[in-house]
Amino acid sequence: MGTRIILFGGAFCFFLISLFCYLKSCEAKATSISIAVAEGWPIAVSDSGEFTHLSSNTRLAIMIGIPLTEKITFVVKPRIVLKQTNFKPQPGLILGTSFKLTDGLGWAVGILYQCFPPYDDKTRHLLSLGTGPVVRLTDSVSYTPSVAGGRFINGSWSLAVVPIEFSFQLF
Repeated sequence: MGTRIILFGGAFCFFLISLFCYLKSCEAKATSISIAVAEGWPIAVSDSGEFTHLSSNTRLAIMIGIPLTEKITFVVKPRIVLKQTNFKPQPGLILGTSFKLTDGLGWAVGILYQCFPPYDDKTRHLLSLGTGPVVRLTDSVSYTPSVAGGRFINGSWSLAVVPIEFSFQLF
């Protein structure tokens, strides 16, 4: 089990380094790198349809925006989730697209892969779809609340409400 986590972590780091080198070699001036901080509440949904509200958790991410057109940006967002109740980090990756509606408003859609390492019993994997508005507060700060729904592989359904997410553009 630990070997899989090490392999996944190594592959993930290799992907990030490769992407960073590619962006540097292209000298894509419009490519942006941001740090995102979010607070959200996961909701577990049992097979019988019962909802269980879980404790809030903090999400930290590096967001890489690669413009495809003037109004569409592809986003790669590796992240880590930290629970408020204990320190058991959960790595994840969001691939998404942001659509610019006006100068200060856009809409984002993404797919999330989240790994839950075997801290207690077994490794679990979550695939989820999410969406939400992107509100540009300044040239370098954005506010992006979102909602998401997904399913654990061979498991239950999950929802997430993330009313607080701020992104700070580094370059």
